[in-house]
Amino acid sequence: MIVLKKKWIIGFIALLVLGLFIPFSGKFSQWISNYQQQEEWNQGVENPAKNIKTTEVPKLDQLLSKPNLIEELKKKPYFIGYNSNGQYGAFLMYDSEEKAYQVQIYNSYTNHAEYSLQIPLEEPIKSNEIILAQEALDLGYKIKIPPKLLDWKGKTQIKFVKETWDLTIDQKNSIPELTLAEKKSKEKWSFSLKEWPEWNSSSVELFTHPKDSKQLTFVQQKPLFVNLSLLTNKNSNTGKLDEIDQWLYGDFQIVYDQNQTNDLKGYLAVSKKNNEPIVLNQQTIDQWIYLDPSGKMKWYGNSKGIFNQEGKSVYKKENPFNYSIHLIYRETSNEFAYYMVDVFDKKTGRLLKTLIYQWDSKERTMKI
Repeated sequence: MIVLKKKWIIGFIALLVLGLFIPFSGKFSQWISNYQQQEEWNQGVENPAKNIKTTEVPKLDQLLSKPNLIEELKKKPYFIGYNSNGQYGAFLMYDSEEKAYQVQIYNSYTNHAEYSLQIPLEEPIKSNEIILAQEALDLGYKIKIPPKLLDWKGKTQIKFVKETWDLTIDQKNSIPELTLAEKKSKEKWSFSLKEWPEWNSSSVELFTHPKDSKQLTFVQQKPLFVNLSLLTNKNSNTGKLDEIDQWLYGDFQIVYDQNQTNDLKGYLAVSKKNNEPIVLNQQTIDQWIYLDPSGKMKWYGNSKGIFNQEGKSVYKKENPFNYSIHLIYRETSNEFAYYMVDVFDKKTGRLLKTLIYQWDSKERTMKI
């Protein structure tokens, strides 16, 4: 009789605990769901136009077997995938001039293609080029992460735990422009889309890296990579102007702006007189400044010399200086490579020294 009572008591306790847990578990699951929705602001959707699984990076032979592929690629490139950290993004394109498929792998930091290979239209799957391109994707750049396609209709809002971003594309002076606005800081960042001369809201696709939702990729005629983590108060639309204004006296002109080229190599500004535009290579200037990609002063030149961000002189003499600035771009890709500073004796006009500031990809700044 005592044993029966113990079993009855144990059963009663079990039912009581279960009755309390069921409603709690529902609330707990709802809390987890709400938290995930707050951080994972867009779960992504499958692109019905592609008819390709988005859970893995497709092989080139699979893509090239797709019907009506050329017609789709004429509208926009196919985003194949990222590497693990998002430094590289690979695309399948159609080259209308060469009448060939083209595999391009972009550096997401410079927005320039580091690898490009054409695949013939005739029997592409049997070509040697497809083998080489697949090796570059798999072994060279390790493109193994499929992009997540997001909902985009010309504008969208992105919510993180501590940030809310509004993304819009507008047509300004015949050149489309992407603007990102963060609500808490009220800062804005604008990027030129001059390589998208023909666009509309339905022709643009927006992707993100599944492992880092702050890495965004806009795809139209060419891709544009934007990493929200790299946007700071100092490199915003107003922040960069304020930083330059703290160093240069009077009027100034920005001669290199990473937001206009989408090649994140900083900002270069020079002083000017009477608000007249400066023509580089033809005029000398009294002051100049280079801001690194985050918007911080890295190099500064005035009549007394050239100084680094710590205020230490890297070139100084008794006589006052003026300067001539030369921007050098790569011939093949039109990528900003380095800039040269000719240092002149202001009194005699004699060339004293030429300094070359080259891009350091590891430290992500211009260095002598």
